[in-house]
Amino acid sequence: MNRSARLITVYGPLVLIAVGILFRLGHYLADRSFWLDEAWVALDLNHRSWLEIFTSEDYIKPVPIGFALICKTFRQILGNTEYAFRLFPFLCAAVAVFLYHQLLKRITSSQTALLLALGLFAFSETLIYYSAELKYYSSDVLVTLLLLLLAVILQRRSLDAVQMLLLAVAGSLALWISHVTVFVFPVVAAVLGFRYQSPGERKKLYQFLFIQALWLVNFVIVYLISFTKIESYHGLKHMWDVGFWPWPVWSRESMIWFKDALLEFFRDPVGLKFPLLGAFLCLLGIIAVFRRRRDVCFLLLYPFGLVLAASLFHKYPFSGRVLVFLIPAALFFMAEGIVWMIEKNRRNYVLAIMLGMLLFFYPVKNGFYYLQYPHTRENIKPVMLYLKEHQHAGDVLYLNTSARYAYWYYLQYFDFKEASRLDGMFFDELKSSDAGQFAYWFPVVPYEFDVADYPFLEFLPGEVLKSIPEDFVRLRGESRVWVLFAHCEPSLQKFLLDGLNRTGTKVDEFHSEGVALYLFDLSVS
Repeated sequence: MNRSARLITVYGPLVLIAVGILFRLGHYLADRSFWLDEAWVALDLNHRSWLEIFTSEDYIKPVPIGFALICKTFRQILGNTEYAFRLFPFLCAAVAVFLYHQLLKRITSSQTALLLALGLFAFSETLIYYSAELKYYSSDVLVTLLLLLLAVILQRRSLDAVQMLLLAVAGSLALWISHVTVFVFPVVAAVLGFRYQSPGERKKLYQFLFIQALWLVNFVIVYLISFTKIESYHGLKHMWDVGFWPWPVWSRESMIWFKDALLEFFRDPVGLKFPLLGAFLCLLGIIAVFRRRRDVCFLLLYPFGLVLAASLFHKYPFSGRVLVFLIPAALFFMAEGIVWMIEKNRRNYVLAIMLGMLLFFYPVKNGFYYLQYPHTRENIKPVMLYLKEHQHAGDVLYLNTSARYAYWYYLQYFDFKEASRLDGMFFDELKSSDAGQFAYWFPVVPYEFDVADYPFLEFLPGEVLKSIPEDFVRLRGESRVWVLFAHCEPSLQKFLLDGLNRTGTKVDEFHSEGVALYLFDLSVS
């Protein structure tokens, strides 16, 4: 090995690890506003006691209990800020870069494959984004990598009693921190089960069976506390309906779904601009790894199979961000596919380089771009500041339903005064009537989540009105009506603004990424 190759072998992984952590740190330090889902979780954690995280029947988001407890702990120690809430996801993402390198060292066929897979992981736009989001996807990746790494190590190492105990505790904690543990644990159990099949290992087999029993007890507890609430949350099932594999699997519809779902997986969450290329390289990698190390192939593909099976029974969707924990395996197989092409025929060398460049171009470009211009979904803080500086006593505030959580959360930041607090009202999504025109849900009951210490009204299903002017009849005569849109469909926003413009006069407006604020005078039409 020449000196250049030696330097790449030694320092290449270190550089990629450093770059991966740098991109994740930059995203974390950007201090972005909470968007809908994050504000929802933050409010939930702020207003639940420690005990209510375990016992409350008012289940809002499918957040693992361990994840919620850790995030609430950081919030208690560091304060009620975005940095505090997002610290645990960031730490998980940073540690995951190290763990992925450790896993790759033990399973890749060559240093080239290691560098390719680690590079794709370091520059992954999806993994960078979720490293600073109050969501559990980064911890899902960390727990998955930790369990896979343990399985690889334990294939060739016998554990003593203390290590067995540590494994029992670590596995139990993993079940509380990440729901996707249920898709990875069977692999670890199978590896250890085969490891201790010999007569001389009978004692350790019994110890491992005890560990499995402990894991099972924890799973049952987590299932009863958390999973049953997820299953009863019909909104989630409706939202993820596209991710469920239709019956029967041999039908034309099912086969089309399977093909589309696999390609969509490489588009989102893997994040490839050319999903067909990713699927092709992944298939080559699976073939190559199967021929070389069937145990590794089984280890990494087994969770895919379990998720697909869960999708078939409508228990877990094979779609979108809930599959983030499968990204490391997909990147590994893609890297092995490129290396296999080179090894199979040296004339493929140029083609393999071109394919590698296609895979890396957009992640690298986007990584540096978002380092300079942070990825922001709904930047509500500037809008809240503008509202605070321009509101008058007696103003009315009108919000779309999805804007309320971020609005409530950021009330604390801007210290809205008692004398000039706004009366908040919300409207739900517009529905299509039989006549093909939009209908509107009228407010009928007060909303009880009194986080701002004064009452709000929420628009809930009730009397359906036919036109937008009638919807705003209660606001007529008001000279200052603020309308705040966040996480709102453009068509819905346009429809409501058209109605407001017909009902009154627009006086002012202010915009930020994903958020819009308008001031209307409805005293005259």
